Amino acid sequence: MKKYDSYKNSGIEWIGEIPTNWDVKKIKFISKICNGQDQKAVLDEDGIYPIYGSGGIFGKANSYLFDKPSVLLGRKGTIDKPQYVEVPFWTVDTSYYTKIHKGFSVRLFYYLCTTINFELYKYGSAIPSMTQGHLNEIKFAIPKSFDEQVSLANYLDHKTTKIDNLIAKKESLIQLLEEERVSVITQAVTKGLDPNVPMKDSGIEWLGEIPEHWEVKRMRFLCDITTGGKDTENREDNGLYPFYVRSQTIERISSYSFDGEAILTAGDGVGVCKVWHYVNGRFDFHQRVYMLSNFQFVLGKYLFYYLKENFGKEVMKLSAKSTVDSLRRPMFQNFMIPFGTLKEQEQIILKIEKEEIRLQNIIDKTKEEIQLLIEYKVALISEVVTGKLDVRDEKLN
Repeated sequence: MKKYDSYKNSGIEWIGEIPTNWDVKKIKFISKICNGQDQKAVLDEDGIYPIYGSGGIFGKANSYLFDKPSVLLGRKGTIDKPQYVEVPFWTVDTSYYTKIHKGFSVRLFYYLCTTINFELYKYGSAIPSMTQGHLNEIKFAIPKSFDEQVSLANYLDHKTTKIDNLIAKKESLIQLLEEERVSVITQAVTKGLDPNVPMKDSGIEWLGEIPEHWEVKRMRFLCDITTGGKDTENREDNGLYPFYVRSQTIERISSYSFDGEAILTAGDGVGVCKVWHYVNGRFDFHQRVYMLSNFQFVLGKYLFYYLKENFGKEVMKLSAKSTVDSLRRPMFQNFMIPFGTLKEQEQIILKIEKEEIRLQNIIDKTKEEIQLLIEYKVALISEVVTGKLDVRDEKLN
């Protein structure tokens, strides 16, 4: 891709040279920055105007703040995700909206804003914030010609849409792979590995049929069920042993209360029915974390896979809420577990682990590809809006 015919020094270190027919301008000379407003007075589920926050549209309003294209800039919280907005709209008081001055392309201004190094301007550590003063002083390189601005914006619209579509397809692939993982595990731990084996009714409505020679027992007959004795404040940054709390994050501690094979899961909080750990070794655990151990008739890892994919779905049905605030021991004790011989369980574990490795390798590779696309998109925008590439004559197809 070609460059411009001639360049000049921009006077801005991170931009370097810019095309001769470009200017350097502060944001305040490109756009007026305006405060968003609290949406409570206009919030209306039957409203016709979108309410924008840092994460996009989250509600509707019966009135609007601005009725022309604008770029939203974070004021508090998510400050590094500018949004291009069509008309008309409302935006909350944790965001700024912008009124673009005549002679400047709103779309190009949006792309310029994506290149801001917000780390240089934010203040506050708990909730990063941006001031109007800081934003107003940020400098951009921009073509003098409005037609050229539009040309650059059109090019970036076309290219970034193609990149975003590729990213979306890869994200959909990851979702399908995750669903395949769940399907593989669920099929293996509820139907076994032999598709031709005779089946029988399990006696459990949601489970349906299971292999004819399998057994079904309540979990109370398969393992011990207990909770830990420590609190979150007992964690130590450089502790000798894993410390299992109510999240997927594994803390550290210098004591251990168990040494052996166990399954751990959050007993309350946001991790209920979502956080599962299979452990074999020394560890300690939170007072509101359940531990399943001393397994009989079933292998610990087999039970781990079965519970991880099935326990939460059934426990949810015991509650009128969409989530369960906390688990009770009887929920575990009375949960029904189907299982075959120990040899079958070993084969099922091997099959699941093999498939998990295969699927995870594809997922990891796809995530790497997504990251490369994101980096390419960021680099492309930067190259175009700083004049390093001349895309004015590029054909869009």
